[in-house]
Amino acid sequence: MRYDAPRPFTAIRHLYGDRDVTAWGGPGRGTVTDIKGDEWRSYLDTADHPEYPSTSAAFCGAFAQAARRFTGSDALGLSIRVAKGASKVEPGLTPRADTTLGPWETLTEWEEACGRSRLLGGVHFRSAVEAGRDLGRRVGDRAYEFLRQHIDGTAPPPPEAGEPVGQG
Repeated sequence: MRYDAPRPFTAIRHLYGDRDVTAWGGPGRGTVTDIKGDEWRSYLDTADHPEYPSTSAAFCGAFAQAARRFTGSDALGLSIRVAKGASKVEPGLTPRADTTLGPWETLTEWEEACGRSRLLGGVHFRSAVEAGRDLGRRVGDRAYEFLRQHIDGTAPPPPEAGEPVGQG
């Protein structure tokens, strides 16, 4: 709650009120120009947590960073096939044809696309996505270091019963 910033859902409705905006019009309507700002909604559902930083972008950054560290490579080579009409937001309507997401040749490309989905879906602003990614990378580094210690046998012993956890 340190960063009390509104999400796009709140900001757009407040700033544009009864003025027309160009936006997604809802399932099956595509982009429209006659929706009122106070009727705007994001393409993706918005969870009830703060705008900044983006938790989803943090997950993307943490996974990508831990994977880079663990494999010693940024290589990925991933693409995802999505069947016509398989959308959870607009089932039966989108995508209009079988679609391939990606390809993402690197974890970095995937990480950027993963975070950008929150921006394009109307869930977060760019600064929240960037901050989330950066936070996630630090978490990914810590997760890798934790795992590496356990693999190498250098992990500290678990705390004794009643001993504070997370010291040091």
